[in-house]
Amino acid sequence: MKDNNDFKPLDLNETDIFEPIDLSKTAIFEPIDFSNEFEPIDFSKFDFEPEEFDKCVEKLNKELEIALENAEKNLDDL
Repeated sequence: MKDNNDFKPLDLNETDIFEPIDLSKTAIFEPIDFSNEFEPIDFSKFDFEPEEFDKCVEKLNKELEIALENAEKNLDDL
């Protein structure tokens, strides 16, 4: 049986596995540009008939759902 007294602690100064990673060179951590993702909508619910307002809200909900799906897909692709 081998004697376990021969154990030597790992000298972290002699290994390169703990070298710091320059995250600026990785595509994963590049800033995301959201400037063209959404167009602001300036309106009041009182500017519309109730049916028209409901259509606008439905359209906005669809756009937000698509944006969320795209964001989730982008995260899955990482």
